[in-house]
Amino acid sequence: MSQVKAEALGRLKGAQGQKSVGAKNKMLLDKKKSRLDKKMTRLKKEMGEVKGEESARRKRSEARRVS
Repeated sequence: MSQVKAEALGRLKGAQGQKSVGAKNKMLLDKKKSRLDKKMTRLKKEMGEVKGEESARRKRSEARRVS
């Protein structure tokens, strides 16, 4: 009887260890995802600014050609 109990406790500890490793990995992946989301937002904003500058530059050069 005690051997069965010991085996069950061993499996329980193993499962708990795997669960904690999984939780830790999930936390790290969530952090990484958050960081990448922020980076994507910043880069999209920069791309919008670049396109705006490019459009303004085109308009100025067209205005010079017309005059």
